Amino acid sequence: MDKFSCVRAGKLRHRIDIEKLVSTGIVGDMGTPERNWVAVAQRVPAELKHVGGTETEQAQQTTGFQGLVCVIRYRMGVDSGMRVVNCSNREIMDIVAVKDLTGLRRELTLEVKAASPAEVR
Repeated sequence: MDKFSCVRAGKLRHRIDIEKLVSTGIVGDMGTPERNWVAVAQRVPAELKHVGGTETEQAQQTTGFQGLVCVIRYRMGVDSGMRVVNCSNREIMDIVAVKDLTGLRRELTLEVKAASPAEVR
């Protein structure tokens, strides 16, 4: 595949939702505004690829991190404050980085990590 070709449709066999955290305008009991995740794009064709993982030790506990990359067709407005939901198993992943590797606005590479249980709501 040369640098001018776009994402091949056959590789985009997964479907993901892209969600953004927005304020509802409602103030909660503690005086802080409530926020909810809202779908920005639904059932986006994507290629999910596992990349190398890492293992870190904090507070005498070892934590594993398995990297995952989502490749989608280029879409404006996607940023690292959003999250991805895998449509097949409803797994929620935070977007860590958004990259246009070729600079041609043909595809985006989203580096994601599993969301912590506190962030899932």
